[in-house]
Parts: sequence; structure tokens; C-alpha cells
Amino acid sequence: MEYSLSNLLDFRLADKAPFLGDVSERILPGKIKEAGLNIVRGEVLGAPLIAEASAAVELELVDVVEAGDHDIFLGGG
Repeated sequence: MEYSLSNLLDFRLADKAPFLGDVSERILPGKIKEAGLNIVRGEVLGAPLIAEASAAVELELVDVVEAGDHDIFLGGG
């Protein structure tokens, strides 16, 4: 099963956001660890979630929409 996820960071991790948003995992595998954060597996789908996130959402992947140089992942379920 493929999944879509979102990790929500609070302001105490605001300094991590530019790095996480600017650096692609394809270019720097392990960027989460490089940012000083840790990965845990979600309880429902086993999606990789940031342990330090205030909240995280894991959804079954429904569609991927190409939008310029980004992809938008749509989840549900």
C-alpha cells in the first residue's frame, strides 16, 4: 500500500523548516537525520513520520498531481 503523509512541526523546530523544504531526499538521502530529527513508523500504514513533530497524518495515497517542478500527493481513507 502506498501512503501520503504530512508532518506538522511547531515553532521550536522552525529553524529546521528551510532545510527540510529546500533539500530533496533524492539529492540528500537521510536529510531528516541530517537535520537532527528522527524517523518513527506510523501505527496505521507504517509511513515514516518525524518523531519530533507535534502532529502527523498518514493517509492512503489516492493520486499524484504534477504541478510545475513539484508533485502534489493526494491522500484519503
